[in-house]
Amino acid sequence: MDISAVNPALRAATAKTPAIDLENGAVRWLAATASSLIPGKRVDGVTRRTLRHDGVKLRIYTPPQPSGAGLFVDARRRSRAGLGRDGRRALRRDGP
Repeated sequence: MDISAVNPALRAATAKTPAIDLENGAVRWLAATASSLIPGKRVDGVTRRTLRHDGVKLRIYTPPQPSGAGLFVDARRRSRAGLGRDGRRALRRDGP
């Protein structure tokens, strides 16, 4: 990153930040592992669950009375992802 593109008030702190090679597999693994250890925020009345699909781990928060107001799911992708109308993974008897 070109340091001249950074706000002058933030240049000193930016210059001290170490460069991270995001193309390095070990760096990506470390970031993924560290982020999975973060417990997440607990809110009264909201249930949390973890869903795994195609090697991706998702943390799902469900309010006491879901309205769908914050749900942005492409219906075409939903069927490919194996998700039902309610956003939960459809259970299949013939496979995973």
